[in-house]
Amino acid sequence: MMNIRSWVTSPLVRNFPRLAAPANRKFSVAAALNERFSFQVALRHEARDLASAIKPIVISLAVSAPIGWSVRIRRVGQVPVPHRNTMTPESDLDGWDNYPGYVPDPLFEENALPLSPRETQAFYVTIKPGRNAAPGKHGIKLSLSEESGWKASHAVDVVLHDILI
Repeated sequence: MMNIRSWVTSPLVRNFPRLAAPANRKFSVAAALNERFSFQVALRHEARDLASAIKPIVISLAVSAPIGWSVRIRRVGQVPVPHRNTMTPESDLDGWDNYPGYVPDPLFEENALPLSPRETQAFYVTIKPGRNAAPGKHGIKLSLSEESGWKASHAVDVVLHDILI
């Protein structure tokens, strides 16, 4: 049985490969009627027996949004970083334990990702409400799956405010 944890998080968080899965909390977004917004769907493969989990598994993401809304799914890639920028102020440092190492950065137009044992990876989802979207509460459904049958789902509540930007 696969022990995969998934959660929805802010687009401003960097989900480093060594990041432990946090407690799963409901995620919601407040936006203007015509505002594009984003969030991430992160996954961690908590393999207990590495001998039985020797290769990455492939996880796919599907997103269901209200009719007329545009959805863009991208896989968050990783780039090797040999050391920190020496001129970075201490207040701006994040992921201290992850350097040197791989750092989340590029976005690839993919709705599937390889998830290796004891690693965290993420999808970056961007939503644009449709022209005829009404103010109020709307729902977005997230469906994760793997070919052997593992599945997980999340819901994101979106509150559209009656303002245009």
